[in-house]
This record gives sequence, structure tokens and C-alpha cells, in this order.
Amino acid sequence: MPQGKVARIDKTYYDTLQDAFDAVTKNNTQTEVILLANISENVQVEGNKNIVLNLNNKTITNVNKTIQKEIEGESYEGLQSAIEILSSATVEMKGGTITSNYGSLVENYGTLTLTNGTYNSSSTYPLFWNFGTATITGGTISSSISNAILNEGNATITGGTINSSEQFSHNGEAGTINNFGEITINGGNVTSSYSIAVNNPEGTLKINGPVQISSNGEPSTGPYAGIGVYNHYSAIISSGSFFGSSCALLSKSNYELTVTGGTFTSTGEGYAIYCDKDADGATINVSGATVNGKTYRIIINCFHRDA
Repeated sequence: MPQGKVARIDKTYYDTLQDAFDAVTKNNTQTEVILLANISENVQVEGNKNIVLNLNNKTITNVNKTIQKEIEGESYEGLQSAIEILSSATVEMKGGTITSNYGSLVENYGTLTLTNGTYNSSSTYPLFWNFGTATITGGTISSSISNAILNEGNATITGGTINSSEQFSHNGEAGTINNFGEITINGGNVTSSYSIAVNNPEGTLKINGPVQISSNGEPSTGPYAGIGVYNHYSAIISSGSFFGSSCALLSKSNYELTVTGGTFTSTGEGYAIYCDKDADGATINVSGATVNGKTYRIIINCFHRDA
């Protein structure tokens, strides 16, 4: 390998990862970019580029850089993400480590596939901030301060380990996974050691398959601590294992909650399943669920038992 080069496409070597990305043609032909060294860099993938980023067991650490950003037509000054994927771009990431201490680790407006690797953040920004289409099939995603995943687009999770000890949310909503778009969770392990594991403030949430979702946050530390799944909008749950030290499943929605399967366990003194009084007028159907715990309560159109 030529000295000082950090990335390679076929037999061509590049001084920076951004140089390698810039060299990829805009014709949606899939191109593998191989990282050759540990780097500190923020990069951007332009539209109509199709890149497989092979991290090659190396590490990308983002740089503390403030830029002008625009989201939903509003311009503001914010921290640059380690990797920004623009609209119409396609990126698959695998096989290494990306660390963010400042902005988001990945800000996606295109199509992102995450197959494996380790992704860590100690930033107040969400680790993965998705406005496009994202698919996560494996890997370890860990945020120590903010959301691990903030979804405002379309996301599918079929595997991997996703965890957060977040005490800060970039948009005021807590959660290891915080959903404002459409998200389907078919597998993997989602945990929170502080507040909510999966939070659905406004979006559509579907959970099925061999997924485990849990929060062991101490209930006395705040109103959202220890909640496995918190639904405010529309949720359909057909299988999975759910745990919460305060509540495994809490629904405050006046929209839709459908539960046709799964195991819900209260690991503390709270409820396994609880539909709040704010759910008046909601469409709530619970059938086929296995409930374990000291108490559980469904008070609207379902079943009701207080132990």
C-alpha cells in the first residue's frame, strides 16, 4: 500500500475517504470503497452514487465541525455528521468501527444498509438520523447520551444490538429508537439502561419476529424510565419479548394499538401492559399476548386485571 493513502477503489489509492467517494461515478453502479487506515474525517456521499463502504476493521472518528444545515426547509447551524448520505445515494456499511463525539454518526437522506460493524456515539445528536430508507441487519449500535436511532423516514431492523443510556434527546423525545416515520422491527436486541427502549411519538411502528426489547431504567429517576415500548400513535405487535422495569408496553395513543402475540414482562413493580387514560377513543385490540409480572392493566376495550 502506498504510504499515506487511506482508501482504495480497485487498484487506485486515495489520500482521504472523501477523495475516494468523490471518485465514484454518478451512475448508480455499485462500487466498493475499502478503508485502509484509522482516520478522523467527516464525509459526504453525493446523489446517484452506490457505495459499499468496507471499513476493513478500521475506525472512522468524526471531526468537530459546525456547518449550516437544513431540515424540512428550516436552516440552522449544527454539527457535521461523520457520514452524510444525500438523497438518491445508496450506501452499505460493514466490517469496522465508526465513532462520533460531536454530531450524528450517520445522517441519511438516501438509502442505507448496515450489515455489521460497531457504531458508537457520545454526542447529544442521534447516532443514526434517518430521513430516507434504512435497513439494519446486524452490528452493534451504542449511544451513551442521545437516541441510538432517530427515524423520520422508513426503517427496517432485522438484527443487531442497539442500546442507549441516553439522558438527552435531540428533539425532546426520549428513546433508544425514536420513531417519527415508519419502522418495522423484525429482529435484534434493543435496550435502554435509562429511559425508553422503543418510542413511537408520531409514526407507524410494527414489531414481529425474534426481537427482544427491554428497559431497565430506574423508575424513580424520571417519568419515562424503565419503559420497553411507548406508543403514542399507531403500533402493531405480533411477536417478540418485551421487558420493562416500569412498563413493558405503555400506550397513550388515541389512534391504534394492536397486539396479537409476544411476551410482556414487568421486571419491577410496574405493569406489563398499560393503556393510559389518554387513550380514550383509541382502537385497542390485545389478544394472544403472554403477560408476566406482578401487575398489568388494560383499561380500554381490552382486558383488565390488577394483581
